[in-house]
Amino acid sequence: MKTLLIILSLSFLIPFVGATNLLYVSSEGSNQILLFDGDTGASLGNFTQGSVNTPEGIAFAPDGTVYGASFGSSSVIQYDGTTGAVLDSFSVGLPVGLSFGPDGNLYIGGRTASAIIKRDLSTGTSSIFASGGGLSGPDDFTFGPDGNLYVSSRFSNQILRYNGTTGAFIDVFLDSSDGISTPEGILFNNNGDLFIANRGLGQILKVNASTQAVSIFISSTSPFGMTFGPDGNLYVTNFSSNTIERFNPTTGAFIDNFVTSAGGTPTFLTFDTSDTFSSAVPEPGSFLLLSFAIAFLTSRKMMT
Repeated sequence: MKTLLIILSLSFLIPFVGATNLLYVSSEGSNQILLFDGDTGASLGNFTQGSVNTPEGIAFAPDGTVYGASFGSSSVIQYDGTTGAVLDSFSVGLPVGLSFGPDGNLYIGGRTASAIIKRDLSTGTSSIFASGGGLSGPDDFTFGPDGNLYVSSRFSNQILRYNGTTGAFIDVFLDSSDGISTPEGILFNNNGDLFIANRGLGQILKVNASTQAVSIFISSTSPFGMTFGPDGNLYVTNFSSNTIERFNPTTGAFIDNFVTSAGGTPTFLTFDTSDTFSSAVPEPGSFLLLSFAIAFLTSRKMMT
C-alpha cells in the first residue's frame, strides 16, 4: 500500500504539457478539424468533438474560443478553445473562409450570398459587408496593409478589392490576364507582398508590394489554404496529396511535407501559439521516468 501511494505521488509530479504551438487543419475527407503539433507535425487527434459537415475556414476569437465554417451544414460553429466542445452556431449559406477583422468582428466568405458577411458577435447579427464587382465564390479573403479587403473570387478567377471600412467595391485587383485561375487562400507577409493559392494552375503566386509585379513563387500540385508558421515559414495545404507542405518564405524553396497525412482533402489551416488547448499529453520522457520509478519501487518491495 505504501509503495502504491509513492507511485501515485510521483505520477502527479510528472508535468502534463501540450505542444507549445498547435496547428489546426480542416479536413473535408474526415469531416473534422484536426490538431497537429506545430513544432513537429505529429498528429494530436481531432480538435472537434463529433463530425463537422465539410469543415473550411478556422478563426481564433479574442475570448479564446474557436470558430469553424461548416460548409455542408451552412453554419458557422463556435467551439470551446480548450476542449473543442460545441458552444454555439449560426447560419450562413455555404461558408468558406473565416477571419476576424481589425474592428473585432467576424467576417465570413459566403458562397450562397456571393458576399463577405460581417457577424457582430456582441449583438449576434449578421449583415452583408462586401459584394458586387463580379464576386463569385468568395473562398478566402484578407485585410491588407492598406486597410482594404482583398477577396479571392474563385469562380470568376479574380482577386477583388473592397474598402476595408465600408465594404464598398474598389476594383478588380487581379484577373485571368494576370494568371489567376481558381484562387483559394490569400494572405500578406510582413513586407506587404501578397500570396495567392492559384489552385487552377497548381501555383502560389506572389505580388510584389513595391512593383505590383505578379510572379510564380511556388509550384504545388493543388494548393488551397496558406499560413505563416511560428518559425516564419510558409505552410500550404495540398488538397490532392493530403499533405501540409512547408516552404521557405523568401525563396519559395520546398522544405518538407510537414504533415504527411492531413486526414483527407485538407483545406484551411492556422496556427495557435497561445497553448490554450490543454489536452494534457505527457511528454514521452515522462512515461519513461514513471516506468523507471515503478520498476525501482517494485524491486525494493520484492527485496523487503
